[in-house]
Amino acid sequence: MDVNGLTDSFVVKEEEAAAVTTPPTLPPAEETSPPPSADETSLPPPAKEINWPVLWGVIGGVVVIGLLIFFLVRRETY
Repeated sequence: MDVNGLTDSFVVKEEEAAAVTTPPTLPPAEETSPPPSADETSLPPPAKEINWPVLWGVIGGVVVIGLLIFFLVRRETY
């Protein structure tokens, strides 16, 4: 092989074919709990609890920023 004046040679060896093995299959798992009743399947999942301090902090922050913007814009117009 000649690349930009550099010459060298190489040998390509054929890789041995790897044996394909399949993992052993497991028997189906047995059910340990009874199937849910009709009442259990019709109920929605419980709602997440609201983190009130964080919610009030965000609302308060938005109000403060809104008032700052309002008063700064109002001061510049006079």
